[in-house]
Amino acid sequence: MVIDWAAALLGLDDAFHIKSGKGGGAIQGTASDSALLAGIAARIRFQTSHPDIPVDKLMVYVSSETHSLGVKTAMLLGLKCRKLPVLAEDDFCLRGNTLKAAYEEDRAAGLWPFILSKHLISFKS
Repeated sequence: MVIDWAAALLGLDDAFHIKSGKGGGAIQGTASDSALLAGIAARIRFQTSHPDIPVDKLMVYVSSETHSLGVKTAMLLGLKCRKLPVLAEDDFCLRGNTLKAAYEEDRAAGLWPFILSKHLISFKS
């Protein structure tokens, strides 16, 4: 659903409307839809900046605790996906050295990590 009506309701400038060619958007029905849209946008932006890199060399990173929507996004877009480990003793936070090591390894293998999805649904009492 195009959201020009929401921009109008909020009194936003015409630049926020889809008719401007600069703004606009869509309301997503699920978190999976939103993740897929974000993956598509990230892939388009990366490929626009790096047109010589083939899609089969692109890599999506997710943490080992990422909701399955991260992996599904990669699958639907035909992209490689790598789960990066997170540990309970780190409060399931992704450590910088883990990300750096994976990135360096994948770049050395000719792969291009371009998005990190760390969706974690947590319910605390």
